[in-house]
Amino acid sequence: MTDEPDNPEAGNRPSDLPGDVDVARLWARWRQLWAPYVNLLDPVIPQFQPVESWSPPAEYLPVLKALHRSFPLLAQGGGTAEEKDPPEVPFEFGAVITEVGTRAPAYKNFITRWRALEVLDAGNRLRRWNIPVTRIPAPLPTPTGLLFSSQKFEAFVAGEPVFDAFMESITDVQRLEQCDHCQALSWGRLLFSLISFSGVFDSKSLLAVPQAMFDSPAHGYWLDISVHHPDQGPATFRRYFLDPISRHLLLRQRRLLVDPQAVKSPFKVRNTRSLYRNIIAYADAQGFANRMPKNWAELKSLATTRLSIYVPAHLVGFAKGYYASASLPVRTLDRLFNPPKHVANMEVWEETEIPVALSPDSELDESDTEGNGFPNILHHALVSLLDAINDASREASIARVSNWVEGAKRFLDGENRYIPASVFRLSGWVLYVLNRQKSDHCRELRANLYAIAPGLVGQMGWSDFTEIQAEDDFIAIYTNVLDEAETGARRKRIVKGLRSFHEFLVEKHGVPPLDESGMFSQMFRQPHSVDANFVDPDTFDWICRYLRHTHVDDPEKGTIRILIAVLGYFSGLRRSEAVGLCVGDFDGPPEYTLVVNPNKLRSLKTDNANRVLPIRFLVPKHYLELLIGWIERQKERAVEAGVKPSEKLLFSSELQSARERKLRQFDLDLDAVTQALVRMSGDRTLRFHHFRHSFAQRMLMGLWYYENQDRDVDFQGWFGRLLGLESACHTREQLLGKAKLQRRSLRLISMLLGHSTTDITMNHYIHCADLLLGRAVRAAIPDLRVEEVAALAGVRPSTVYDVAREMESQSVCDQLDALGDAALPNHKRLTWPEPMNQKLLRTPEDAYEELLLRTEALNHRVDGVGQDEGFVYPYPPRKLDAARAWLADLPEHFRMSTRGAGAPLLEPPRTQQDRNLARRLVHLLLSDPRLLRSEQLAKLAAGYISGKLADHPMMLVCDRIPLFNLWWRLFSATELQDDVELLHLSTPRMAKDTQLAYWRKRMPEGAMIRAGGTLELNRGQQFPERGAVLFSPRLQPATRWKYGFAWAMTCVALDRLHWRVTPLGVTGRSD
Repeated sequence: MTDEPDNPEAGNRPSDLPGDVDVARLWARWRQLWAPYVNLLDPVIPQFQPVESWSPPAEYLPVLKALHRSFPLLAQGGGTAEEKDPPEVPFEFGAVITEVGTRAPAYKNFITRWRALEVLDAGNRLRRWNIPVTRIPAPLPTPTGLLFSSQKFEAFVAGEPVFDAFMESITDVQRLEQCDHCQALSWGRLLFSLISFSGVFDSKSLLAVPQAMFDSPAHGYWLDISVHHPDQGPATFRRYFLDPISRHLLLRQRRLLVDPQAVKSPFKVRNTRSLYRNIIAYADAQGFANRMPKNWAELKSLATTRLSIYVPAHLVGFAKGYYASASLPVRTLDRLFNPPKHVANMEVWEETEIPVALSPDSELDESDTEGNGFPNILHHALVSLLDAINDASREASIARVSNWVEGAKRFLDGENRYIPASVFRLSGWVLYVLNRQKSDHCRELRANLYAIAPGLVGQMGWSDFTEIQAEDDFIAIYTNVLDEAETGARRKRIVKGLRSFHEFLVEKHGVPPLDESGMFSQMFRQPHSVDANFVDPDTFDWICRYLRHTHVDDPEKGTIRILIAVLGYFSGLRRSEAVGLCVGDFDGPPEYTLVVNPNKLRSLKTDNANRVLPIRFLVPKHYLELLIGWIERQKERAVEAGVKPSEKLLFSSELQSARERKLRQFDLDLDAVTQALVRMSGDRTLRFHHFRHSFAQRMLMGLWYYENQDRDVDFQGWFGRLLGLESACHTREQLLGKAKLQRRSLRLISMLLGHSTTDITMNHYIHCADLLLGRAVRAAIPDLRVEEVAALAGVRPSTVYDVAREMESQSVCDQLDALGDAALPNHKRLTWPEPMNQKLLRTPEDAYEELLLRTEALNHRVDGVGQDEGFVYPYPPRKLDAARAWLADLPEHFRMSTRGAGAPLLEPPRTQQDRNLARRLVHLLLSDPRLLRSEQLAKLAAGYISGKLADHPMMLVCDRIPLFNLWWRLFSATELQDDVELLHLSTPRMAKDTQLAYWRKRMPEGAMIRAGGTLELNRGQQFPERGAVLFSPRLQPATRWKYGFAWAMTCVALDRLHWRVTPLGVTGRSD
């Protein structure tokens, strides 16, 4: 396809231009800004046009004037095409793009920058000038080229009668029924249709069709095919959306083969020769074998060439297997068509994504990090370590690296650290390998370090690998490094280096081994597996509703977490990119274009991650208004605090700059978003990064939908439900103009994601290519007469007329779809569920999660402000009211932390330390019957309510030996015994030594008690005969606050003393 120029808007005549702009000397290709050319590189375009031909709109005059004044060499076209060496320009690319963006018309900032970029790139290609292009804000136009050679096209023209003959054979009722009686011929018919019309070119997938036919959904709209690779790891999963003809033949084949167990494979040997024999046997029986290609390779080439006429190049590449198989897993489609009606409070798999400075496959070049102080430190530290390794001498390398390590140690403890801890730990690994290897050559070690260091250091930055204690964190970090490998060889090198590095960490620093995780067994997997998943817009809206619902007591925190999710879902930002934004990263008003820059808080994963995002055209209006309101509020706070907007963190309510904060402060925010994502979707495997994957899917579907409006593109309402764009057409026109040009769409998405190549985007992030291919191939379906449609569908012609009249569609594909659905029972048809107005919050099996949900329910509607009625709790309202009354009678120190944000009634644990402690306590008390029996637990809960003091969550008084033994058992099981000091409080007017001796004699092993003060009780209370023991917390920095203890014990007391329900644990323990 080719670009069609937009209609120029009405504008000024040449005489209206500024007086200092000589229009006749403006390079003609600058007209691209407002009236794009069909082909900007076309040599037919004159270098300079007559004055009469220029009619720029008034809104573009400031841009032309600025170009003429500030960059006259560009405005005049620079050198000539005949010059061997185009002239160097005395300015940078970034200056031009910035100037254009500053002068661009309102609400056209992004598209003006993009078109200016095209002109600059065209000048480079035409040798008018030489401007290094960096920090690309939009896609460079790829050179046009033929999708297939003239030789292949001639072969297609000669082979076209083959497809005509096949269509004749499947639209004749008599020939269809004759073929039905021979299973071998019916298989050949289906296989020929799949390769001809559905784009199934992979021979292994075709060989797997007999099995996949019965494993796939009954409606027949797609085939789920798993191809096993005995020598290459696990099976490859691929989904094929079928064209209407192949779908009807598939449904017909199913009806012929009633018993799947009795089906015999049509292939004697599973190879392409056996596959071709089945197809040629059908052609021979139908009388067109003499027209068939000679072998499988020629048939595949013929079908590919035919498909290339109707389908975009990147989808043809996907069909041919050029890109990795990245279809959405079956569970994801099940979730889309059967969204959970319940909200499950399930545990979330932890994910780790730390800001990244360098790509694993980026060159360590000086220009990569110029102008950015933080990455420069990482860069120079890595380069100096690499330089210390001598390729040809092991002894020299040991000496140089040892000197590097000694020099680095001097900088690790000071305030101004010049050697990041992550780089220092890599140097230890280098010495570890050098001392163990026998070879004198160090080239292998240097190559391994070069392969893994940028990705590892980029993620860890100043943090030390030895501080990580969770296997999942290591797996996440290593997976991020592996994901950027574009080739099998590169991946193999990275896996080898990571395995050696982790062995070093295990042996020297005691980190958890990963032997059983399979992390390092992927090196021979080709292609590697893809973490495919998708979040639909309806689920995302529920996520935002849930975040607002759970933050009624802290609406500002809820807004922050909603906006973090919005930027991930609608802008494709990584975790670290979203939480590391500063107020100054937004150009506005009026457009609020987002410039993703590195800052003092975090770097970026790759150099390409430094990009421009036109969020006004990406984010829906209601979310955009929320974001703009928050930006303006943060600007006011920055002014009040005297902080530069470029340094004021967007999502920090504290008046501090980025240099004074750490990225880890946002862990709780990211965890809350991920928790909401998992709970609203019911999919435990989802994580924040899948917002980014979903952005790529939705953008590609939206752009493709615009470019194919005149075709049969929609599928069961998929695009309306999955895009989440207020206007796909408006978004497409603002980003790429009105020309229906498909070759730029994928490049645009790649740039918006910050990828260096479209291959990374297609191989890792695009999971809807199978859907788009299935819609694109419909353009290749020939027009059929009503009688032919009726014969293929097995109905009368009158039925086809009725269907067409009811659908108000003359599309053959639509009619075949409807006829195929009509032949199926209702329960086997593919239908979208009705949108839900409410979700029931399901009672979790996990005891800790259940108490969190109960806490949320108790706080719900206490003040009635901002409550979302879309969420229904699984508890009787009367029971909740009674529990609220019981809690309200307790002193506040049972229900609120001293430093927390508070809550209407019962504050949940908020810090990670409190959450971990609360989870451990609850699981021990409610899910482990070995610690305490039910009656003992009730006594402990009553003792907590009567004995807790207000000074500290763990400060309590115990006046009986049996109760003390229960407390000591609990403290020992939770490893809190060292955090408390045991003090004896004596009863007045009785011998203190005697009382203390009584307690010491009965103390359990390990309990040490010393004399304290005198027990003080309120008037009327009875003094215990031998005093009491005070559990007094040792106020150390690490153990000063333990609100998680108070929350857990208060919830357990509520459960045992008032709630009176079946125990919460999964062990089935009963009262």
